[in-house]
Amino acid sequence: MQFVSYYPRAVSDASGVTEALWAWAAALSDAGHEVRVLHAGGTRRSPDSRHVRAAITDEAIEHRGRGRTSHRPVGFGRHVRPGEVLVLHEGWVLSNVVAARAARRAGIPYVVTPHGVYEPGIMRHLKQPRQLRLVAERWVLERATAIHLFFASEIPLIQAVAPRAGTPLIAPIGFDVGEATWSGGGGYLAWIGRYDPDHKGLDVLLDAIATLAPDERPTVELRGPDFNGGYGRTLARIERLGLGPWVHAEGPVGGTDKAAFLARSDGYLMPSRWEGYGIALVENLAIGAPCLVSDAIHIAAPIADASAAILAPPTAAGLADGIRRLSAADAADLGRRGREFVREVFDWPTVVGAFVEGLERAIGSGRGG
Repeated sequence: MQFVSYYPRAVSDASGVTEALWAWAAALSDAGHEVRVLHAGGTRRSPDSRHVRAAITDEAIEHRGRGRTSHRPVGFGRHVRPGEVLVLHEGWVLSNVVAARAARRAGIPYVVTPHGVYEPGIMRHLKQPRQLRLVAERWVLERATAIHLFFASEIPLIQAVAPRAGTPLIAPIGFDVGEATWSGGGGYLAWIGRYDPDHKGLDVLLDAIATLAPDERPTVELRGPDFNGGYGRTLARIERLGLGPWVHAEGPVGGTDKAAFLARSDGYLMPSRWEGYGIALVENLAIGAPCLVSDAIHIAAPIADASAAILAPPTAAGLADGIRRLSAADAADLGRRGREFVREVFDWPTVVGAFVEGLERAIGSGRGG
């Protein structure tokens, strides 16, 4: 098949969305499909070297507008070709509406990959004009050939926005389990992500640690970039709760330093209130690190089926209990189950095959395009 993936910030941003976009582009290319990427240009921050393929071309096209919600492509129809499938990323943006309309006029099918933008926690903060944006989003989703979701539990979120949305395709981001393995022994529990306390559950994690008796409290090391002042709020909460001796929040870590930081931890924490996927979590499961995972995120259900991590609700009481259970678990056995879970569920050839087969059926049914 021929794919053209469109995301204005495909090269100018380094985020979970761009990581997923380029990972899928590379996997589709490796499977023998043709892939192009359209974007708005800018200083290149993506893709990283793991996802660079000589066969994948990317092109900056003209855009107008200021800010993420009003940014839109000019003459988008000139950049898509008969026989291609257009893949749109995220949502609530004018650029996707313009691209979807152009695909409809060109008679080509398109797929929407939401990356979790229909989570209630995101929709609560949807900017005005809210009703107009809901109408536009419903139009895009209901004329799509398919909606590419990572987990089946996302389907009700799509249907709440667009009851007649395109065919759901369930195919998570794949992951190659490498040679790197968890060793532990660092004397701390690790967390990596952006400092967005509400989304990432850092507030309830800190509250949970504060409820534990001092001799029960683990040392917790937080690493990541600031997000809308969340780093400062996290530091202030640590100070207010008197957790300075146990919780240390620092900036981002990458490369070999990141690998060593995760491998030496005594376990990994994922207290998020919602997650479309959770790349950092999958990275830790893949090296065999024992993990404590919020049971509110989409990956929690398949993890529970595989007994691949300790699950707990993202509340102070729930996470406090989860920390106790994590410390009492057989770390090596839990890590082994996590590693096997990633190897079985996120095998790239398997998920690419499921995606392409499902898309071919949706196209054959006459949806969209």
